[in-house]
Amino acid sequence: DVILLTCAGTGGLEAAVVNVLSPGDPVLAVTMGAFGDRFAKVAEVYGAAVTRLEIEWGDAPQPEAVREAAAAIPDLKAVLLTHNETSTGVTSDIPALAAAIRRVAPDALVLVDAISALGAVPFSMDEWGLDLVVTGSQKAWMSAPGMAFAAVGPRAWAAAETARMPRFYLDLKR
Repeated sequence: DVILLTCAGTGGLEAAVVNVLSPGDPVLAVTMGAFGDRFAKVAEVYGAAVTRLEIEWGDAPQPEAVREAAAAIPDLKAVLLTHNETSTGVTSDIPALAAAIRRVAPDALVLVDAISALGAVPFSMDEWGLDLVVTGSQKAWMSAPGMAFAAVGPRAWAAAETARMPRFYLDLKR
């Protein structure tokens, strides 16, 4: 399902976090620049137990490092990934990262910031096993700013049934 949100991409990232997580949920945030950091900060502000895998700005995360970081977190609920880090221009290999996560944490949700990638580079949410993907109108879509899109898969909808983070305007079920 694709939900249209009248907010910037950051609002879409916030919607992703608050709709599928609860305070205290263990989350791995793979950060590789300003926007990966922002995704992690959103989860932290809402009380998720965020572990950061900080990648050197200008480098892409490697599947083995992500696999090891995910394996080290008991009861991992979600992994936050950035497809293309706008601040550095680096594109992550999302299918390889998602596969690495699934090997060690098959129940963890994979949430992807695709704000500056979706519409510009190949992307296949279902084939890659992604659960919730966010994009924004002002980047690769080259449309007016102020609209975010959240693609929500079945596992994310199931998680939304028990998620306890506060939400009102960004409640995807509304």
